[in-house]
Order: sequence, then C-alpha cells, then structure tokens
Amino acid sequence: MKIKKAISFVMAVVLLFSVGVSVFASDNSEVKSGSMKIINMNVDGLPIPSFLSSVKKSPIASANAIIDFLNGYDADLVMMQENFGLYPYYQKKLAYDNITGFVGGTGVGDGLGIASKYSLYNVKHIPWDTACGILNCGSDELTPKGFMVATAEIADGVYIDVYTIHADANEDDGSLKAKVEQFDQLCDYIDTYSKDRAVIVTGDFNSNFTLVLGDVLREKFVACGFKDTWVEVCNDGNYNFTYDEMYEKYHTDYWGHYDGLEKMFYRGTDTLTLEAKSHEYVFCTVENIEGQTVNAADHAASVVEMTYTVTETKTPDTPLEKEQAMSVTELCEKAVKYLFKALKLIISQIPGLIKGDIDIGWGK
Repeated sequence: MKIKKAISFVMAVVLLFSVGVSVFASDNSEVKSGSMKIINMNVDGLPIPSFLSSVKKSPIASANAIIDFLNGYDADLVMMQENFGLYPYYQKKLAYDNITGFVGGTGVGDGLGIASKYSLYNVKHIPWDTACGILNCGSDELTPKGFMVATAEIADGVYIDVYTIHADANEDDGSLKAKVEQFDQLCDYIDTYSKDRAVIVTGDFNSNFTLVLGDVLREKFVACGFKDTWVEVCNDGNYNFTYDEMYEKYHTDYWGHYDGLEKMFYRGTDTLTLEAKSHEYVFCTVENIEGQTVNAADHAASVVEMTYTVTETKTPDTPLEKEQAMSVTELCEKAVKYLFKALKLIISQIPGLIKGDIDIGWGK
C-alpha cells in the first residue's frame, strides 16, 4: 500500500510539473496581433509665395488643409517628406504626442518627419551620399535630402523600424544614376542597421514600377523580401506589369491613381509578420487665392491599413533612446554649413552659365 501511495504521489508531482511547464510555454508563445493605419505623404512644403506658385496656392492655407486632412484620418503613423518650411507649425497643429524633431528649414533640414501614436526611439537622419543637380536637374545637390529611420513600439514589446525617404526628383541620366546609388545606400543601411527586424519603408521614391527605374525597385526591394502595399492590395501581388496594361485598366495616367511615386514597402520576420489589407491614393485639396480648388500637395497621399501578427517578442539589440531636440546653436551651425556648401556649388556653375553649357531649370 505504501509503495502504491508513493508511486501515486510521484505521478501526481510529475503531472503537476508537466502542466506547469505546459502553461508556462503557452504564456511565452502567446500570439499578439493587431492592425495599424499608415499615411505616407509628400506635403510639398517649399515656402513658395502664392503669387509665384504655379497653381496660386498659399503655403499657410495648404499647410492647414494638409494638417486637417492628416488629423482627420487619425492614422497610427504619418510619414512625411518635403516638410521644409513649416515643420514647427505641423508639430504644433498635428494631433499627435509623438512627432520627430525639427532639423532645419528649407536648404538646411531634409524635410522628413514622422507623427506617431506609438512611442518612437532611436531617430536618425541619414543624408544621401550622392545627389544630382545644382541649378538644373531638380537642384537636389542644394537640398539635403536622404532618409530617416525610427524604431516604433507598435504594441507592448513589439518593435518595427520605420523609414521615410526622399529620393532625387528628376529623370535625366544623372538623376537616375543618383537614385540608383541612393537606393543602394538605403538597402545597405537596412541590411546592417535593421537586420532581423520588421521594416516599413515609405516615402517619395520618385520612381515607380512602370516608367521610372522599375527594374531597380524589383531588384533592390522586391527581390530582397520587401512587398509593395499597392501591388499586394490592388494588383494581386503581380510585380511584372507594364504602363500600357495599367493605362488600359485605369484609363488614365498613373499620377495619383496607381503605381505612384510614393511607395510603401514592408518586410516582416519569422516572428513578426506584416500584411497589407487596404491601399488608396488620396489627394488633399485647398482653395487658392483665386478661389479655385487645387491640390494642396502635388503628390497623392498613400493611405494603408496593415495587420501584424507576433509569435515572439524581441527587444532590439540597440538600446532604445528617445530623440533629443536639436538646440538653436546646432541649428545655426548647420544652417551656416549648408549655406557655404550651397554658395560653393552655385559658384562652381558660373563658368558653365557664361558659356551657355548650363540651362537653369527647376525640377518638379
């Protein structure tokens, strides 16, 4: 009898231990899932007076229209480009507690920003190593464009690296070459800095699959595991399509309708999957000084719904640090640095202007 009781006791202990281990394992492997809305928008923030604007729009009126537009969508992440002139105004008026800092106005800052419902960490601004155009070809050498990355905590203990970029504007040979090198720089950075992390890359790529560097986008992003939200949602995941096919389908040019220059790529991991559920292009309009309705920004915004599923939470290897505001002294030093750089570049163009080898032109 004693032996039977002893055996029963041991079996009970083993069973209890087994149940305990099973419950513990279940808690560790608990699946987290959710959804998020993301807006990507080039806000066309050059401070051009209304009388010089091609569509006679006021910069302040346009900014107010865009701010109301963005607040109205109540997105979880707002990814901005070309917010050069009125970024502090956006910081004040956007209905978000987490907005990345001001890094300088036109000709000084890169115009990139993120407004977020999520906590943001490790905000970094990376200028392009290559650009094309001083007084022509988009004049991108006079603008410190590049990309910005931040780590967003989209749920408790769930982190995604989010990028917003602004590539060279024009489509001349020099600008196309610069864009290829910019995408190389971006992909190299992602492969190193965001290795083994879920990534969302948005921005004004000034490139698309049908007309501008489509093969490059397929080679550098799609072939490396990234998916494009518009292609996945609106084109059945087919990345091999032509402009003629799209024109026949939509009966209009691509601008603001399909395969836009504003891209949103995403890539998950083994433990954090991402899936695009909806994608739409939306224009924000404003009344200009002549009473006409015009686009507040020349690009359409991309509005995307995305879901995520997490099977295991992982804290990034890089320590999570909140962004430190740039001081007035740092901003002034940065402004002086870029002023001298711009003057040097412009002076270098004088011989070409005198000879007639350089035609002054401004990109879109």
